[in-house]
Amino acid sequence: MEQQESYYIMEKQGTSHVYLGLTDTCTEENFYQAVKAAQETAIPIPLKDYVNEFEAEKGDLFLIPTGTMHASGKNNLVLEISSTTWWFTFKIYDFLRKGMDGKPRPINIDHAFPNIDFYKKTAWVQENLIAKPVLLQSQGRNQMVELGQREDLLFYVHRLHLTDKWEDHTDHQMVMFNLVEGENYILRQ
Repeated sequence: MEQQESYYIMEKQGTSHVYLGLTDTCTEENFYQAVKAAQETAIPIPLKDYVNEFEAEKGDLFLIPTGTMHASGKNNLVLEISSTTWWFTFKIYDFLRKGMDGKPRPINIDHAFPNIDFYKKTAWVQENLIAKPVLLQSQGRNQMVELGQREDLLFYVHRLHLTDKWEDHTDHQMVMFNLVEGENYILRQ
């Protein structure tokens, strides 16, 4: 069982960021110790010392295959596209948010760390997980753009820029549409 997801930035306010993959200086030992100490002392960790921070713009897509450290950051409205949202999440660091009992909410350090891919460092993340839009098809002034597709993800993300009618065939694949901008659309079979 794997948790695979992505963040599509629907809207943002001011400067916004996504945290994705590990910094080049992050090691399993120093990250583990920092997270454990934060949970015990309620003193925040300097997250950017361990996890990459990337600026996020409206329309950006960040791919998150299994084992990838990630958090959406402040000032983002994120459409989370996932293949397995109902299974599990191993929270490694939760920004010391408090639960109903006034204590930091529980995290899953000992389950999470064996599942982190520590090779997913800055350059690898930039090359493999930050979408670079590619025009796939045009119909008149309409365009279909590939945002993200990887062999280790069970889904892919395309964006349609529509001004009028678009005709296509699903090739018997499950397709999900999300209206990101505009008032409405009509799907016909």
